[in-house]
Amino acid sequence: MIVDGLNPHQARLLDMMWTCEKPSELYALRKSLSEHDRRELDVLVELVMLETQDDDVKKMKRFPIVENLIKKIKNV
Repeated sequence: MIVDGLNPHQARLLDMMWTCEKPSELYALRKSLSEHDRRELDVLVELVMLETQDDDVKKMKRFPIVENLIKKIKNV
């Protein structure tokens, strides 16, 4: 996985995150960080989660959640 647009500090945090093999290790890493770095790490975790979901979405032919939202909007 490639994450573009990170500053050097964010890249170091992401490298630290990759060394974690279990959720408990990631939680321990997060707990050891300053409040600012925790927020940075949280954003990086979200980016990684979204990137993994992107691969699934690219394979989809239909988007039922979006279709239902459009139907609701049109019925208003």
